[in-house]
Amino acid sequence: MENRHKTVPTPYPELNRVLRDFVDRVQAVLSTNFVGAYLQGSFAVGDFDLHSDVDFIMVIEEELSHEEVHGLQRVHERIYGVDIPWAQHLEGSYFPKKVLRCHSRLGGQLWYLDHGSRSLIQSDHCNTVLVRWVVREKGVTLAGPAPALLVDPIPVETLRKEIMATIHDWGQEIMANPDDYNNGVSVSKPEKCTLRV
Repeated sequence: MENRHKTVPTPYPELNRVLRDFVDRVQAVLSTNFVGAYLQGSFAVGDFDLHSDVDFIMVIEEELSHEEVHGLQRVHERIYGVDIPWAQHLEGSYFPKKVLRCHSRLGGQLWYLDHGSRSLIQSDHCNTVLVRWVVREKGVTLAGPAPALLVDPIPVETLRKEIMATIHDWGQEIMANPDDYNNGVSVSKPEKCTLRV
């Protein structure tokens, strides 16, 4: 029943070991609630490097039970403690299959592991149109069916609208709080910025 990716998911053997252990432990906790595990983000689209975080999604049949969340908290604590730096750079969410399938169900809270964290919290961080598009079109299968079978096609205009809204929101945040984003480079305030997506 399990359908594992036939090739190595990344060019980094240590990361592949972390991912294999991670997925095996998640499957052991979730049993029949486990549907699939996928890389998204930079490892899916190909712009990763040795300093990248490792964006994942786990697809589940139904919302996690209290017992499953407790078991997964132990899994994340254990994986974080592995003496391989990649183990501290996992980031991702647990998507019920029905929520992942349809982009109109975006924005709700999911169980989420933040980059550098060792425990799950509730967040809407990954519940976006863009994450669904990356998973469907570029996702790297660690276990489970092909991701295109789990996510409905995303209309280009829907994707474009979300990207523009995100750019706008980030731009507003940076302009409102420039010191939070100061990396020692002096940048003058732009008079006008035009972006075409």
